[in-house]
Amino acid sequence: MKKIILTLLFSFLLPTTSFAYIRNGTETNGGDGFVADFYRVLDNTIKILNSKSLEDIEQVQLIEIKKQRSNLDVISAPSVFLNDKELSAINNPYFSPPRITISQKFWQGFSEEQKIQLVLHEMLPVVGFSDHDYKFSGALMAKILPSSQDLATIYDLIDTCSLSRIDSFDMNTLKFAKKLNYLIHSAALKGCGTFVKKAVQSGWDIDYCWKQKTSYQDLDATAFNSPDQLFVKWTTLDVLKSLGANPLKICTE
Repeated sequence: MKKIILTLLFSFLLPTTSFAYIRNGTETNGGDGFVADFYRVLDNTIKILNSKSLEDIEQVQLIEIKKQRSNLDVISAPSVFLNDKELSAINNPYFSPPRITISQKFWQGFSEEQKIQLVLHEMLPVVGFSDHDYKFSGALMAKILPSSQDLATIYDLIDTCSLSRIDSFDMNTLKFAKKLNYLIHSAALKGCGTFVKKAVQSGWDIDYCWKQKTSYQDLDATAFNSPDQLFVKWTTLDVLKSLGANPLKICTE
């Protein structure tokens, strides 16, 4: 389970707390539209996963998420910070009830797919599953987005990071899946430079911005979080730079 996450916000920007209550059959969420939209995405995600064929561990995750849904404190703030770093959201599993704080700044700019990914990424630690490197949320996303038929295969390539499998993977498949640019972040955080190299050769954007960071900046910011993998992560940073990553790029989207 994740370590307890402490919320550091601008002292003059207090989060908007939402206490959900029913009015004419609709949850009002204290008038907070961001929180209401979070629950909309959460409920829609649960509905979609209910209709999918899930692995045993995914079934357990879905059951726990459904249980936790009614015992959850979701709030929003104009911006969210942790250790002076701006984030799209943070979770506090050990609060009673568990709390998720979402950034209004990020949420309003996210696509529906990004919102689903964020909801899963924040909910999983709350129900006891660390989602380091988006391992679990990525697997669930592969079930949610069947229109991307190669998504599950690509996630699996990144997770196993098998040199032989990646080398033999059809480059044209990656060319047609460039809308999955954000998976360069997953590969970088996993330390799978082999996949990043092939993806870039297929036209993927190595400096694709995800949550206002490039893959290089994302990895650089988290490299020290896994001391046992520090060498792998620093090696991957070198790979990213060799492929043209710009450490100083400013992400505005």
